[in-house]
Amino acid sequence: MVGRIFRVVFTRKSQRRRQQITDFEKQSADAKKARKVQREIDKAAKKLAKTPDANPTFQIDEDGTRYRYTKAFDYKIIFKVFKKIGEVLVITVRHDAEDPDVVDNDLK
Repeated sequence: MVGRIFRVVFTRKSQRRRQQITDFEKQSADAKKARKVQREIDKAAKKLAKTPDANPTFQIDEDGTRYRYTKAFDYKIIFKVFKKIGEVLVITVRHDAEDPDVVDNDLK
């Protein structure tokens, strides 16, 4: 839906994941890298306000719930689009190398 602006909302879980990612990057690399990753995640999430449906499908549940994702470096930002209320709900942020079963459980 081009032309409509959606409100992007992070769940508490996704906020925690974003903070965990920042902490991990600080420990494994440095604070500069951590800030860069966090800015990129925020920038990718902000872009969802304009064209969330342009992103690829990550998974479709049995009930028809469609999860989509966008990327920020090696991280997937997984979200759902609620067209009726004009909202994009960021469910979680996960690294590409993580076990897919763990990511699936995170969506429930």
